[in-house]
Formats: sequence, structure tokens, C-alpha cells
Amino acid sequence: MSRTVFSTSNPNRKEKFLIRTDVIDALDNTRVVKKLPLGKDSETHLKKMFEYYLEFNGTLEKDFKLCPVKKTDEGLIFDFILGTSAERALLVAVLGNDEVLVRTIVDKLFGFVDSLPAKNINKKEGEKFIKLFGNSFLEQTGVYPGLIDLNLDNFIINNKKWTLIDYEWVIDIPVPTRLLKTRILYYFCHRHQEAFEYYSSKIDCGLSNDNLLIPSVFKVNYAKYISNFSKIIESERVFQEYVSRYPVSHEKRQLPPDVPGIGWLLDDKHGLLYKLEKELDKIRTDLKKADLENDSLKRQLAVIYSSKSYKLARMPSKIRRIINGR
Repeated sequence: MSRTVFSTSNPNRKEKFLIRTDVIDALDNTRVVKKLPLGKDSETHLKKMFEYYLEFNGTLEKDFKLCPVKKTDEGLIFDFILGTSAERALLVAVLGNDEVLVRTIVDKLFGFVDSLPAKNINKKEGEKFIKLFGNSFLEQTGVYPGLIDLNLDNFIINNKKWTLIDYEWVIDIPVPTRLLKTRILYYFCHRHQEAFEYYSSKIDCGLSNDNLLIPSVFKVNYAKYISNFSKIIESERVFQEYVSRYPVSHEKRQLPPDVPGIGWLLDDKHGLLYKLEKELDKIRTDLKKADLENDSLKRQLAVIYSSKSYKLARMPSKIRRIINGR
């Protein structure tokens, strides 16, 4: 009997983007990933994924491939790919001050972006691009179709082969490579701010214009993308308006580190980010309370350990009788 080991969906998306992702242990002891539409409107969203696979599978740069997928009456079934995420590989390289490996990983992915099919952006496509992403990154050419799900955590590396495990967001207009590359670095840096701060004594970091800690290896080698972080934040915010069923907050603050379709996280009333912040506040309060109780207990023990009665109690009975004059 098959068993679902993980399931997730985002109910805050617009209906045409509503899907559910299940990780399933199948009858033959293999693990698969299912993506299912949660309504008639979202069937087209999944259909685009399958069409992209059929068109481009086997045509990508030699070290890259798309995760194999099959179409069923229910939805799509993907292979479960084993290996190391490119995100983890890059984080280890950054925290280990391995500049050569950092550049190898980033340049490898950027080279893949450059190898994707591209075309000139006509006037109609340019107008649609502005509606989806704003005008900060609009250029004359772009990757077509616009595959924007290229964050490092969507790639699994195994035996030097890179597998793109999620290509859900395929846009039917060209998307400039500058947007894609900036987005890759932005989300990586945003996700790992705490790690960069924790290892600040070991790795050299600077601040971006948006007060993000940026490892110097990025600022030196990829400065033109780092300088676009403010623009990518605004571009992503526009895209969230397109994806989310709830209004996206326009408060000036950075986007949370996640995949496309995260506008609902920003909404103060309905967003998951708001709920998570509340939960984190409760956890922090509980931890502080536990620390205070622990400090109080330590002080009480210190008083006990230093008391004459405790010291006497720890002595052999014969010595205690001598001290007590017995």
C-alpha cells in the first residue's frame, strides 16, 4: 500500500495556481513526487510543466537535466531525486571560505541560464513583462519560455549532474537572464543571513544597499547582480500581486526567502509569515523564561553548595562527628 510521507499546498494562491505536492512511498518501494491540481482552473498550470518537459528534456546543457515526469489522469508524477542540493553545496563552500568552489557552483548555474533558449522581446511581450515583474529588468532579449524557478534549492547534484526538480513556473514570455541571475543570488543570500552572521568571525562579509550581509566572494565576483537586490525585491513584489489571491503589502521591507508565489507570506492579516513570527515570538519568550529559571536554579544550587550544612553532609560520618564535637 502506498503511503504519503509529506504533503504541502498553498491555499493563498489564486485558483488558477492552486496545486498540491505529495511525496509518496509507492507500492514498489520507490519514492515519487505527485503534483495535483486543486481545481479545474489549475490544470493548465500543471499542463505547462509537462509541456516544458516534453519540449526541452534532453536538450539542455550536458550536465543538466529536467526531473523525469509522467502525466496521469490525476496530475503529474515526478521521480524522487537523491543527491545534494546545489543550495547546500554553495553554503558549505561559502562558510568554508572556498572561493574557487563558490565560483565553480555559481558560474555553473549562470552558464546554464545563459544556455537556455532565448528570443527578442517584442512590444506586446514587453508590456506583459512589466505587468508581471515591473520594468526594472526589461531588456531586448530573454530566456524563452521564461523559466523562473531556477533557485539553487531546486537543483539536486549527483555525480556532477544537475537535476532541476521543480520547474513549475514557466512564463509564456521571455525573461531576461539578468533577472534570473540576480534572483538566484538574492534568495541564497537572504535565506542564510543568520549563518553569515554566526560565522562572521570566519568569513568576510559586507552589507548590501538593503542591509543584507553579503559574502565578499559575491561582492567581488558578482557585483553587478548584488547591486540589483533592491530592484529584484520590487520585481518579486509585482509578481506576487499576479500570483496571490490576497493583496500584497506594499510596506517597504524585504521579501522572505521562498519560491515564486510567496506574496501571501507578506500579507499581515492572512500571511503565513505573520503566523510564523507570532510562533517565533512565543518560542523566544519560552526560551527566555527557561533561561531565567535555569539561572535561578544555578544561584540556588550555588548557595546550597557553599553552605556549611551541605559541606558537612558531604563529609564522612566520622569527620562530621569530630567537627560537631561528638
